Amino acid sequence: MDEIMQPARRRPFGLTDYLAWIGLSATAVLVGMVASYALIFVVKGVNPDLNEDRFMGWGLMAVLGAFIGAAQWLMLRGRVPRAGWWIPATAAGLWAGTTLAFRLTGMRLPILPYQLLLGGAVTGFILGPVQLAVLRPGRRGAVIWLLASALGWLLLTFVTGESLDRTTDLLALGAVPAAVSGLTLAWFWGDVASSHTDEQ
Repeated sequence: MDEIMQPARRRPFGLTDYLAWIGLSATAVLVGMVASYALIFVVKGVNPDLNEDRFMGWGLMAVLGAFIGAAQWLMLRGRVPRAGWWIPATAAGLWAGTTLAFRLTGMRLPILPYQLLLGGAVTGFILGPVQLAVLRPGRRGAVIWLLASALGWLLLTFVTGESLDRTTDLLALGAVPAAVSGLTLAWFWGDVASSHTDEQ
């Protein structure tokens, strides 16, 4: 059985951890957006011909994934061996997932409901396996993680719709998938409520 599932080696994932997982993930998206615009500003100073819309379309999710991964790493270190790999895994997985989702669904405004839902599910199904390479929760845990990843990104589409124009949409981009994945981690490492009680 993988280390992450061994009771002697795990730390409980309590209610405080769960809320921190969500809060850090949501905050990371906002910080990542600021960093993306700062990067565009710097690059345009060197290359004024930079197409910023193209950069945002192709590079934004990798940047946001890196920031989300870094924020979640704060919660994973000490629980997962080689947790530092979570950062590039999340960046690469989110970029690959959203890129494939756009290509498979042919998303063009206005986006049809089925395209939106399929895009969210595809993103989660691609991101999940990449993160599993770091998380390694065992066979049953792997299946649950994949389903949770797909569900989290699917639910996100119900919250944000077809755009990410508002600050609340950006917060949801970090918080909604994290709420589902956080529950999954709580199941891996102990129930949210019971582990919170154990910490008291």
